[in-house]
Amino acid sequence: ALALQADVADSQAVNAAAAAIRRELRHVDALVNNAGLAMASQFQDITDDQWRRMLDVNLTGMFLASQAAVVPMLAQGKGTIVNICSTYGLNGPDQRLYERPDGTRSFKPVYYSVTKAGVLGFTRYLAAYYAGKNIRVNALTPGGVYNQHDEVFVKAYSAKTVLGRMANLDEMSAATLFLASDASSYMTGSNLIVDGGWTAW
Repeated sequence: ALALQADVADSQAVNAAAAAIRRELRHVDALVNNAGLAMASQFQDITDDQWRRMLDVNLTGMFLASQAAVVPMLAQGKGTIVNICSTYGLNGPDQRLYERPDGTRSFKPVYYSVTKAGVLGFTRYLAAYYAGKNIRVNALTPGGVYNQHDEVFVKAYSAKTVLGRMANLDEMSAATLFLASDASSYMTGSNLIVDGGWTAW
């Protein structure tokens, strides 16, 4: 294992990390673009700087990391890229999920939906761009994954899924591995939705 730290929105940092990977590991089999930010903000309160920062991390970071990864993938003649999307890139957030019984509430911010929708366009573009190069690019769209959410949110979210619950932390691992491996060798430009049936109704 090789652990590296880099700001995905900084091209120099991304390229330095990519160079270290190539130097230490010699090749790049798969890239999983999973970096993202999502601060809870009301639409009218979001500043220019916040908007740009979220675009930089959630979309530009994916662009920069993919640019760095395809160089060794092209040289070795093979590679896969998995871009992490969200159900909120497919439909608008139900802001009622973020209301609390005491009247307080938070909001899923606009830039989260916008950037996650952009992930799908980026995925399809890149898959088509590298046609014939043996580089496959797909998206994984998770539903809500339980991570110490409060009971009110878990109950409200679970009621909107066919399976009646949030995903466990490990339930996206197999789907990610599937897309990153030869098990999905006939898939590119696709979006694999693993959401417990959230988008089925």
